[in-house]
This record gives sequence, C-alpha cells and structure tokens, in this order.
Amino acid sequence: MARSWGGTLARKITEQSNIAAELRPQSDVATLVAGIASVTGVTMTGNSYVSVRLRTAGGTLGVQYLLANITATGFDIRSIDTAGAVEANDTSDVQWAILG
Repeated sequence: MARSWGGTLARKITEQSNIAAELRPQSDVATLVAGIASVTGVTMTGNSYVSVRLRTAGGTLGVQYLLANITATGFDIRSIDTAGAVEANDTSDVQWAILG
C-alpha cells in the first residue's frame, strides 16, 4: 500500500529548501584592472566573511589581496605588492565569496 508524504513533511522540506537558499554564499569572479576590482550589488552585514582567491593569473601578481572601501553593498579587491602598495600590473581573475 502506498503512503502519502504530503502535509507537514512537505512543508518542512520546503522550509529547509528556503533556509538553504538564504545560506548560499554570494560568489563570482572579478577581473583586476590596474590591480583593483570593484564588486557591487551584494549584501554585506557586520558578520559577513569575504574570501578571495586567485583564479587565473595575469600580469605581475601581488603577494596578497586586500579588501577596501567596504560598504553594505560592495567592496574593492586590491592586489598588494611586497611594499604594501597596489600592484598596478596585476590583471588576474579572482574568485570571491561572501559568507554570512
């Protein structure tokens, strides 16, 4: 005999799917122009964590990526050289993700 899994179970599955969608990180790829990429149209809070990593190297690579001009709707990614200045020759693609 077949059983129906509707009602409460179906509502719980839908609620869990909605929660998972809300927890999905915002993520994309940005291309550095003169060592800087601006990311806009995102949602950030005081508890947000941003991860940035090199995806495709281009030009002269910096030694680290630094976030600057952080607002509730965007931020800049800067490639930094060993002296702490922007590496203007870095034209890499970087992957970024916002968690939280």
